[in-house]
Amino acid sequence: MNILLVEDDDQFCETLNLFFSQPALKDKKFKLYVSKTTTDAFVKLRNQRFDIVLLDLHVGSSNGGQVIASVREDKGHLNFNTPFLVVSGYLNPVTISKLTKFTQGFLVKPIEPKILLEKIVAVAAAAKVAAAQPKK
Repeated sequence: MNILLVEDDDQFCETLNLFFSQPALKDKKFKLYVSKTTTDAFVKLRNQRFDIVLLDLHVGSSNGGQVIASVREDKGHLNFNTPFLVVSGYLNPVTISKLTKFTQGFLVKPIEPKILLEKIVAVAAAAKVAAAQPKK
């Protein structure tokens, strides 16, 4: 499973890198790609298909919501149907209401990697089921 993490917090990135490289998860074939800027995230999203995107809303001086908007506005985008999970320490009801229709969930940091993994697996499984449904 290819996971893109859009996050500028080095400690959070390192924690997830260590978590996903555990021997117990090796057979699940998780591959974590990290973008520490939205510019890098745009490049990766244009050039590679991901199974899920984990996105912080505050990445440096940029707004992670712009990443979601640019992908969702382009129906031909390589990752148009890729699920997005917002993982942020700065969630509020207004932000959640604005982004709900473009994302598959919200998680507040700090978060335990095991809980994050459970959410990733559930969202990715739901996305596969939805993709397998006949188009109307």
